Amino acid sequence: MKHDEILTMVNIALGNTPVTGCEAGDASHDNQITVDEILTAVNNVLNGCVQGPTPTPARTAIPLALPG
Repeated sequence: MKHDEILTMVNIALGNTPVTGCEAGDASHDNQITVDEILTAVNNVLNGCVQGPTPTPARTAIPLALPG
């Protein structure tokens, strides 16, 4: 995330720009930019992005055919 993207996030939070202007800033995927999301973005610019845990792929159940 760059400095200009944070300004875009602030404008989205103020209602001046649609959320499509910075969908990556909407961490909660609720079509809003909130103060906590802006603070996270600022922290990421200052300190670098923190890698979260690697998502585990979903398991798919495979039905077993039983003899008989």
